[in-house]
Amino acid sequence: MSADTWLRSIPRWALAAMALAWLAVAQGQPLTIGTMVEPKSMDPQLTALSSDLSYYRHVFDSLVTPDDRLRPRPGLAESWTVVSDTVYEFKLRRGVRFHDGSTFDAKDVVYTLERLPKVPNGDGLTAGKLKPIARVEVIDPYTVRLHTSKPDSGILRALGQLFILPKGLGPNVTSDDFSSGKAAIGTGPFRFVSWKRSDNMQLVRNDAWWGGKPDFDKVTFRFIPNAASRVAALQAGDVDMIDFVPPLDVPRLSRDPKISIFKASAARVIYLELDTLRDVAPGVTDLTGKPLDRNPFKDIRVRRAISHAIDRKLIVSRVLEGMGEPATQLMPQGFGGYNDALKVPAFDPALSRKLLAEAGYPQGFAMTLACTNDRYVNDSGFCQAIGQMLARVGIKVAVDAMPANVYFPKYNKASFGAYILGWGNSSGDASSVLTSVVHSPNKATGRGSWNHNYRNTTLDALIDAALGTVDDTRREALYAKAMERVMEDAAIIPLHAQLVIVATRKGLNYTPAADEATLAQNVRARKN
Repeated sequence: MSADTWLRSIPRWALAAMALAWLAVAQGQPLTIGTMVEPKSMDPQLTALSSDLSYYRHVFDSLVTPDDRLRPRPGLAESWTVVSDTVYEFKLRRGVRFHDGSTFDAKDVVYTLERLPKVPNGDGLTAGKLKPIARVEVIDPYTVRLHTSKPDSGILRALGQLFILPKGLGPNVTSDDFSSGKAAIGTGPFRFVSWKRSDNMQLVRNDAWWGGKPDFDKVTFRFIPNAASRVAALQAGDVDMIDFVPPLDVPRLSRDPKISIFKASAARVIYLELDTLRDVAPGVTDLTGKPLDRNPFKDIRVRRAISHAIDRKLIVSRVLEGMGEPATQLMPQGFGGYNDALKVPAFDPALSRKLLAEAGYPQGFAMTLACTNDRYVNDSGFCQAIGQMLARVGIKVAVDAMPANVYFPKYNKASFGAYILGWGNSSGDASSVLTSVVHSPNKATGRGSWNHNYRNTTLDALIDAALGTVDDTRREALYAKAMERVMEDAAIIPLHAQLVIVATRKGLNYTPAADEATLAQNVRARKN
């Protein structure tokens, strides 16, 4: 039967019902998303973890909005002009209102930038990236100029993480006010309704959003940290979509006629970091459990031995079921600053044992490897695999896998000697990871906010030079050189790049974002 014949065979009332059903979907229906990670706060200036940014982007907007490949695009700023190496002018979008009905203008930009460095217990990531802004000049209610103390090429991308707040919140608003909903007032595509911790968050559509009305009028995020439980919830129809789909489940879910799979390259790289600063590294002992009198990670031969003992290709093929790429550096291919000349470090256990012997550890030593078990794709799985690989070259590893809410407070206190992290590279180029993870801590510039255990002044100079270079070609060449030096030092050891894997019920389309943000505004109901 042809499509035309089939359509003519359907009663008119049924066709009308089908049309009305589609109209209801297109105009908005409830959407339930089973998500792995719950935010720490709804204060968009408290943290800049990619998992938190994902929630902020539903309620708040930024001047510059990252697209799905993290390239800067107009947001609350319709356009911008580079007036000079130290002056950026932004033309603000007119007619935008906050969820409380107040009108957005230049004073809200001033208020937001003034509050940013004053937030108690903030992680400093966004504040550090925007620290070069020395002055905000209001030309008129819809034109602002940002003056930097010196040329800084990272400003434009960093503004994608500056979520604009209404000036009416005043000077005394707290992070708790945002999480309760009292101050969760933005201009974004959804309005905050409620947050029941460890259970769910509810949002409703902002029909007046300048970016266009999302397809769904109510969104519920259900927090389901266990991957198997998320998959089961989707298959049972309890949720419409899940994020961070386990690679092992992708083939099976792909065969399910009721489910659609969406994949894309992520900007996140998983890496192993070693404490190269302290004379005694936490969790490092001899093979009998006696603390060592010197830190083996200070020796570059030990660090390189660890790198060569890891079979990255095996981890991707077996642990991640092919849903990733072995990492050559701290940026995945296709993003600014990627160094094409770098290769995946060779898996060479014999070389590892030779380097360990040369460093004075012919029998090896023991160490604790800290990692999360609910933050990255199969994180506990690849952490265990790395432990087994290191054991084969004489390094006895105790894997300490823990929930992210336990892991990160310990990490922030520099409690680990060897640990695994992932960096989302939310800027879309190498500036984010080089500035925050690699650069030595510097309170004056805000750089190195996530660097507890590594210092390299030569690298600092390279990164500073890159950030001060406005010319794109020259800047990316400096980033590439910095990546080469990071790999040579082997204190921060890249492992693999993740894929973004999302599953939905049939009838939905989803556009994955490279920063792994789970965005309800990216979910669309299919028209056919």
